[in-house]
Parts: sequence; C-alpha cells; structure tokens
Amino acid sequence: MHATYTSHTTSATSPSARLPRVNKQWHAMDGTSDEPPARPPAEGDAAPFVWSDAVAKAFPAAFVAFLQANAIHPDNYAIEDVPRYVRVKIMKNDPSDELARGPGTSIEPLGHAELERQLGTSIEPVDWLPGYHRLPSHVKIAGCDAYRSGQLYGIDVSSGAAVAALDAQPGDDVLDLCCAPGAKLCAIADGMDGRGTLTGVDVSEERLAACRTLCLKYGLAHARLVLCDGQQFDEMPPRRKEAPEAEEEGCVAESREESGGEESGGEGGGGEEGVGDGGVGEAGGGGAAKAPRTRKRRRHERQGAFLLGSALGESSDAAGGRRGYDRVIVDAECTHDGSIKHLAKFAHWGWETFERRFLEPSRLASLAELQLALLRNGFRLLRPGGTLVYSTCSFARAQNEDVVAALLAAEPTAALVPVESLAGAPCRPGALPHTLRFEPRLSQSSGLFVARVHKKV
Repeated sequence: MHATYTSHTTSATSPSARLPRVNKQWHAMDGTSDEPPARPPAEGDAAPFVWSDAVAKAFPAAFVAFLQANAIHPDNYAIEDVPRYVRVKIMKNDPSDELARGPGTSIEPLGHAELERQLGTSIEPVDWLPGYHRLPSHVKIAGCDAYRSGQLYGIDVSSGAAVAALDAQPGDDVLDLCCAPGAKLCAIADGMDGRGTLTGVDVSEERLAACRTLCLKYGLAHARLVLCDGQQFDEMPPRRKEAPEAEEEGCVAESREESGGEESGGEGGGGEEGVGDGGVGEAGGGGAAKAPRTRKRRRHERQGAFLLGSALGESSDAAGGRRGYDRVIVDAECTHDGSIKHLAKFAHWGWETFERRFLEPSRLASLAELQLALLRNGFRLLRPGGTLVYSTCSFARAQNEDVVAALLAAEPTAALVPVESLAGAPCRPGALPHTLRFEPRLSQSSGLFVARVHKKV
C-alpha cells in the first residue's frame, strides 16, 4: 500500500451551472441495461473476476484516449488486485428479518470464526467500516449458508463508503435516486433499523428487477422501488403504516415466492458486485431474469411502485405540502473508469461492449449534463436541513468536482460539509473542500468520489 500516493484527475471540461435536461438517463446506447452479453464462465473461472496488470496493458485505444483527455494517470491501475468484500447483515428481531428468513425461525449472529468456517478462508474486518469484511478476490460466497440465508452479500467497500457518508438514521425518509442493482439499498436499510422509509429509483427495468429481488431476499419491508428516470422523479416519501402485516398485498412476504430464491440481474455499476458468485446481480453477467408478474404487483405498478414493502402505504406523506426526503444519495451513472472489478469483467468479456456503451462520443458529450441533472433533482427533493451524497466510480474531475461545483453555483442553499463518518478511511481529499477520493492503491478498493451536501434551512 502506498499511503503517499496521489493521482492526477484534472480536466479542462466542466458543466456549467445551467445545463439543458437530457432526454433520457444513459444506461446503454442501444436502450438496454449496461450489462454485457451473457456468457457462461469457463470452467475454473474465478468469480468475481480478478484484476491483473494484463488488464491495464490491454486497455483499448478509445479508453486510453479518454484517460489522457481527462488527465487520469495510469498509476491508478498499477495494482496487483483488489480484495473482495462482503457485508454481514445486522439481524434484528423485527418483522423485516422474520419476513426474510421465514416465520418461526431464528438466526444466531454471525461471528468471525463461523464466517471463516463457511467461506473456507481467512477474512479481515474492515476497521474503518463496521460490518464489512475483506477476503481474497477469488473466493466464492454463493455456496455458504450465510449467503443463502440472507446474512451476507457481496458489495465493494467503495459502495459501502458512499453509504457511510449518507449516514441514514432510523426514522429517516431516504431516497436512492440511482438504486440498481441494489447492494447500496440493502446497506442503507441495515442502518435504518427497519424504521423510516427507503425509496429506490432507477431508469432500467432489468436492473430494477435485480434490485427488487434483493429487497425480497433481505426482507426490506420499508422499501419502495420506482421505475423512473431519476432526472424526472417527483414523488414525496411514502406513508408508513402503523403496524405492518405480512398478509398485505404487495408485501415482502408474499413476493418472496416470485424471486425464485436466487438473486438475478446484470452486473453492478460502480462498486456493487454483480457477476457470478454471490454478487448483487447474478445470471452470468446477462440481463435480469424477469420474475412472474402477479395481479397484485401489476396493480402497484399502475400506481407507480415497482415494489411496495409491507410496512408502507400506497399514498405519499406529501398531504398538506411537500416535505421532501431527509437523506438523498445520487450514485450517478459514469464512465466506470475507476471500477476495478467492472474493468476486469470487460477485459474477460471483450472491450467492444465497454467502448460502445461507455465511451461512445455522444454519450461522453452529454454525461456531465446527465450527472448534474440527477444531482439537481435529488437536491430539489431534499428537505431543508437534509443531507445529500453525490458519488461516482470515475476518476475524472469533470464527472465529480466540476458537477458538484455547478450545483453549488446554481443552488444558494447548497453547502459542502465534512464526511465525519469516514474520518478514519484510507482516502485523500478531493479538489473541493470536504470531498473525498478513494483510489485502488491507497484504499484497496475500486475508485470512488464522494461529496456530502447540506441543504440550508
């Protein structure tokens, strides 16, 4: 680990404070989700995919040109590998957990020794991020009992850092404006102790289906999923029921049967795992498996919810005025140039899909506009006094500091504040005050930019 390492991430291009709204949220140039074509892994392939220096040496010319244009130094990729990470779910004696594991059952807390026994390898707790564990990148988790019972899931520590920066509290109304494939949503829910409301929005139906599968598996009774372009989403937090019941229509318990008991979906963006063994979106890297659509779920979809947890009512809490969300996270679509696992997957599948879906010139030209539009809409939906987190897995300043600076210029009530929950994290300061950057050589994770914005009263 090189504690003194800094990267070069300046760029000459930046969005202005006033940018036109883009017509759609980019997930792929061809209108599909951003997963590469499904290919069955060869026998003996490690899952998730493992980085090597050969990946960086094989970067296609278009990606090298992008790195040069954004002054992203090749040393960012001068690593042997990054570890795999899992989060151990906090099992509580509340209705959500009983729905996840089945009525009348109980699960003992998962200790360190038991987790090592099930995974068959030594693991290390991440000292600056409680609940997360580091393990060798080649280790598979889907076969262990803890994974099957919903006690752990794969998520990169960079995504965990974005969730920690949000610091959602029990009772908060939380909005994840780019929620798929869902590991961040599960991690946010863990910190809410089953109280409050959690709304996830995504423009891709395939990726949102993977997110729904996770919500069902992990029993997120206070979660609502909405299929919508995050730039245009305009719903207030849902109403919380006084006493959630498993028998209510649209509830987590009834919907469990639809998931087939397995996680499905395409690869995760950013630091969320999504390929092969135990990641957030399994299915060999293909699109999300479409669950059977029941009459009750179709009725909820007509009312605007892709999934509605049993603890939530169908009406919004906006009666009598717009109240807004206590916490909003915008983990924006980006070029994924800092996502080590993401790049390793495309090195395995072939770079053609990566070039077409992330480096196409018209997409790059409008990407910062999209990011700012998402950020401004998230800030609009934030209540006065609330907190917003903006993050990407890109090293490019044009997608990070420049986007945040444009928000600050356009919104006089927006102010950057310190990310106190990451005070001990292995990261370095960004180019704006209080912003942070995680980098593979320093952080042993994929790249992450994170900014915490307060909305003044």
